[in-house]
Amino acid sequence: MKTKIVTALMASMVMATIVMSAGCKNDSPEVVYDSGTKLLWQDNNDTKSIKKDWQGATDYCKNLSIDKHNDWRLPSKEELLDLYTKKAILKNVSSDGYWSSTTDESLKDFAWYVVFGNGYFNVASKNADSYVRCVRAGQ
Repeated sequence: MKTKIVTALMASMVMATIVMSAGCKNDSPEVVYDSGTKLLWQDNNDTKSIKKDWQGATDYCKNLSIDKHNDWRLPSKEELLDLYTKKAILKNVSSDGYWSSTTDESLKDFAWYVVFGNGYFNVASKNADSYVRCVRAGQ
């Protein structure tokens, strides 16, 4: 029993160290700043409740105004994959897929998405609905 408790405490300390070394902190209730990538991520309730097709997701980010900023954009596939590795710092997250701005060069009607439940990524028709999480350059 004592070994299980010690193991659980050590695992918690390792996870806390990973999150802290990622350089992430919460600036406000609606955003998360990643000091490692210097990106500011949307982290309000919309990120787990709003689904849009790819063009709708792109437009949503362009028109988003939160935390006194209105220069949001849809993140690249690589940015989303990096955020997936740090998803423990997010308060609002769906385990389903999030649109990226990265399109498939050979299939013009397809774009990449990243599933936050398992890190799986693939292309989907731009007409499909997926969740939206916007990003902007931070400080």
